[in-house]
Amino acid sequence: IKIILPSPLEQQDVMIATQLMVECSLGTLSFYQPYLSLLPKEVPRLDTFQEEELNLLADTQLQELARQSLGQLTRLFFESIETIVQKAGASLGASSALIESCGSSFESFHRFVAIASSHSMILDGSKYLVPMADMINHSPMNDNKSGESFLSFHQRGERTGAIRIAADRATISGAQIFEEYGRLDNSLYLLAFGFVPPDNPHHCATITLPHIANPQLHDVLDALDIRNDS
Repeated sequence: IKIILPSPLEQQDVMIATQLMVECSLGTLSFYQPYLSLLPKEVPRLDTFQEEELNLLADTQLQELARQSLGQLTRLFFESIETIVQKAGASLGASSALIESCGSSFESFHRFVAIASSHSMILDGSKYLVPMADMINHSPMNDNKSGESFLSFHQRGERTGAIRIAADRATISGAQIFEEYGRLDNSLYLLAFGFVPPDNPHHCATITLPHIANPQLHDVLDALDIRNDS
């Protein structure tokens, strides 16, 4: 598959989504059918937002990213992915009805791209779907003193390729397990996972400054209307 997208991670989303569509078209013939049956039917993602929803963001950069992403995925699906999934499914013995429902609509492709984006774990620059572990819901650690990152609790063995997931906090027996997906700004959570955490100690604001030639610190402070009265 020749995939031309700005980011290698976006390319991996499309490749994973394409394989999931093929597996979906195989139905019970697929080894992954039990896993596929547990995946959500709808997955919010920035490029699934309607125009009125994008306008509520009041962020021209995010709005443009959403429109560009939707346009790229739409072109890619109708130029190559649809044909690839149909041919692969047919060659593996999938029924025409399942190929039609799993591989012949942009909505199906968009759903699996969103699943790949929101459920996969990024380890050493590569994305992995880890059944069951990839369904753990997010909650921040709220421990700014901790220097441990996402990669401290998610590791892939070099020899076996097995992925080991460790809890990043104590959990009471019988209670739901949570984990922190990463110390990210809210806009990155929206882009990657399709939601905004209600409580995110790592959120930051984007400030747009006017152009200043050869800026000095006092110029930046003036542009931000910050005064130093000391």
